[in-house]
This record gives sequence, C-alpha cells and structure tokens, in this order.
Amino acid sequence: MPLKDLLTRLAPDLGYSISSPQQRGDLISMINMAAKNLYDTNDLPGCLREQIFKLGTTDQQISFPSYVADVVAVRDYDSQIPITLHDM
Repeated sequence: MPLKDLLTRLAPDLGYSISSPQQRGDLISMINMAAKNLYDTNDLPGCLREQIFKLGTTDQQISFPSYVADVVAVRDYDSQIPITLHDM
C-alpha cells in the first residue's frame, strides 16, 4: 500500500493532520517503525537479510564471521545458482 494511502487512512484515526509538516513527519516515523517491525517478524529471524561474501575461485572450505548465525542457503551471486551446503 502506498505511503500516501497509509497517511490518509491513519491520520483521522490518530487525530493527526497530514497538512501539518510536523504531524505528517510523526506519522511517517510511526509507519516506518511499524513496517520495520513487520519486516523483522515476517519470517524466521534474520533470514530476510542476505550477506555477500567474496570468495576465491579455488576455495574449497570457508568459515563465516561470528555475526553469521545459522546459514539457511548459499548461492552464487552472479548466476543465482544454489550451492550445496555441507555442514561440518
């Protein structure tokens, strides 16, 4: 749904006026927080975010940085071809 429609529907319910720059900014801030919350809780934790790692062409084994928790899938960035994951 476009932001314009969200503002039009939410403003009267919350008692805000979208013609006021301050109140419009407050509404947009609330909508952005709600959208981020929905994005974060929509699927398994962290699986909606991708991380790109550049590897050498001859690398047979790699290890990920500590901030990478559970790897859900691996694929080649350019061709989008999935890579079989072998967990040790």
